[in-house]
Amino acid sequence: MKTRNLSNRSSKSHERGSALLVSLMVIVGLSLLGLGFVAISETESAISVNQRNGLQAQAAASAGARLVVEWFQNPTWARTHDLMPANIASAPYKTTRVLGGNTGVYKTDVSILLFDKPYKPNNTDRFFGSEESADLIFNATTSPTQINNINTKLFGSTTAEVRISEIRIYAPPISGGTLTGGFWIGGTRYGVATIKATAERYNPNGTAVASRSVRIAVGEFPLPVPGGPIQSKTGINLGGNFNVWWGSETSEATLDDDRSGVSTFPWQNAYERPHFERGYEYPDQGANNVWPLVPGSTYDARNYFNPVRGLSMIDPWFGQRSVGLNTSNCSTPVPPGYLCGSYTADSVTQTSPTFVAFQRQAINNYPDRQVPVFPDIKYDFWKRIAQQGRGTVGLYYFTYDTATTKFRLNGAGAARHAADWVNTVGDGAIGNGARLGAGLYFFDTRTGQNPQNANGTTNTAILTPSLSWNSNDFGSPNFLMQGFVYLNAARWGTTGSGNSAPNLLYNMPGEIYRDIGYRKWDTSTSAWAVDATGAFITEGGNNGGFDSQDMNGNGRQDVVTVSAAGVFRPKTWAAGCTIPAASYDGTNAAANDCSEPHEPYMNFIYPTATNTNVVSGWEAGLGTQRRKIRGVTCSASVPGNCTSNAHDDIGGMVPIPADSDGVVYNEGAYDPQGNARMYGSLLFKGAVDGTGTPFIYFDEKLLKGTYAPPGFPRVIIFSEQTDEQQ
Repeated sequence: MKTRNLSNRSSKSHERGSALLVSLMVIVGLSLLGLGFVAISETESAISVNQRNGLQAQAAASAGARLVVEWFQNPTWARTHDLMPANIASAPYKTTRVLGGNTGVYKTDVSILLFDKPYKPNNTDRFFGSEESADLIFNATTSPTQINNINTKLFGSTTAEVRISEIRIYAPPISGGTLTGGFWIGGTRYGVATIKATAERYNPNGTAVASRSVRIAVGEFPLPVPGGPIQSKTGINLGGNFNVWWGSETSEATLDDDRSGVSTFPWQNAYERPHFERGYEYPDQGANNVWPLVPGSTYDARNYFNPVRGLSMIDPWFGQRSVGLNTSNCSTPVPPGYLCGSYTADSVTQTSPTFVAFQRQAINNYPDRQVPVFPDIKYDFWKRIAQQGRGTVGLYYFTYDTATTKFRLNGAGAARHAADWVNTVGDGAIGNGARLGAGLYFFDTRTGQNPQNANGTTNTAILTPSLSWNSNDFGSPNFLMQGFVYLNAARWGTTGSGNSAPNLLYNMPGEIYRDIGYRKWDTSTSAWAVDATGAFITEGGNNGGFDSQDMNGNGRQDVVTVSAAGVFRPKTWAAGCTIPAASYDGTNAAANDCSEPHEPYMNFIYPTATNTNVVSGWEAGLGTQRRKIRGVTCSASVPGNCTSNAHDDIGGMVPIPADSDGVVYNEGAYDPQGNARMYGSLLFKGAVDGTGTPFIYFDEKLLKGTYAPPGFPRVIIFSEQTDEQQ
């Protein structure tokens, strides 16, 4: 009889299928692991695509922001190529700003291109907005045509997969200001503007899949600000017929040349022109109506308008200022106030006034003394800009080559004379001009070391040997240097006459005005505007620029003239006046039209040549206009292009055979022996002494911040910031 092992069979029965279960578990685990790898791969692929999209959007945003930088650098080029919009007075892309009670927009004068100089000092030329309330906003809503133009030029299509969606331009970084209503008031400004460009990456369905923004802060290229045609820190002592025009000749020591007896618009003290706002109103509205008397002013109550109107002057802007004795016009110190010449508070009635030379100006003490300050020009600062700008158009650094006594660009390549390097109109060959264009030309010392000692003196031992440019150095066929030429030579001068470019047209200075602001007219109440206390509101005073109230929205100052006994003057605003039409051209005023409220200024009738007198006064209608911009005609009224009865910030153009257009600075001395002609300003750390007969014409645009020859850098990038992916 067989006995079965039931317990053993039961145990084996329970183990049946376990291998299958384990296998299934392993398969599931491996499957999950595989799926995990697939998911990771897909995620990494998606991350890679997103990163690509973000980088493409960032690159496009950077391109857009740097394009706007070029708007600042060369607005004419940008406008010509449809990369920048036209300046329209009430364009949707302009944000209306309220700045301490003043309402307006950026660049109200439509004759000036957007982003063009000046960048200051008037509110209309500055940016005040925050990022949220940007002064200018370009997008598909405010400026669709411009956004399309930009994308077409940069990316080939308005529907490119990566394209610019918005550009905002607003205030630069500001410290200590108050943000009110989205706009900054007060504070210290660090630059000209902030640019924010936003770009997006789209998928084939037209959906935005990435967005990036780039912000760039730009500042004005820090060109030295001269105070006149020639300035010396060490002294001016000339034996020749030194012809200085259109500004103040200044010295931080003594001043001695023979340019005396020049008929000019008079000064009443070391700070101010005559207060010709008295009698400026027409008809006679009373002395206290528009410009109230300033308590304690010696000159404010006098009627200087009639004596200075109608003056015929060879140079209304000329003057001399020295810390030491001005021996050319004053043999001994003159008490009190140390003013040379024949002027007193009542002596402006003479028909051909001579200038007032201010001497012994060693302290600032209103109204008699004001120190003429030589610009602080730092060797290390300008050398760093020139060196770090290597490869940038308009920034050039040169080292001195002892073997050839010439200079090499960035220390390499062929050595040339300094005169050859700076010649912008030659044929490019050595000896005929390098033709690099307008820019900063920094010529280093002999050793490459800083010659400026801590005590303000110069280590002359390391300066390069003297540079004396003659007809051979000027090259052929023509010679013209443009921009800022920085020399570190023991002496610099010219002998003979340069091969100047054909007589180009250059601007005379603008018309003299009183920077005291204008009384604002309230069109809603038909009365002078008042504040909460009932005091009259005056705008634009003491801001360094001419101001007027644009009442008809045409972006310019409209002046209506009226005559009495054949003498023309502005018909200033008063009760009962009507606003000139926006199309007013200087001739078609209605019977009751009056000039828009403005600061008092003296209109000039500009000549056609430098040696012809300027006459102060207004004319009937358009008058004798002179072009202010090359390439235009003045047969009809073209606002901004020609001189007019309105205030002209720059004067009419006259032909000058100039060898230089810009600023020339030398750490050493100046030795003029020839009759070269310079337009701009000459600055010398050392003494000015020579027997030549040069002609030096001041370019007032250097002082007003509007100097901008083609190709010359206008702004530099202070910082660039990118967003994280949005």
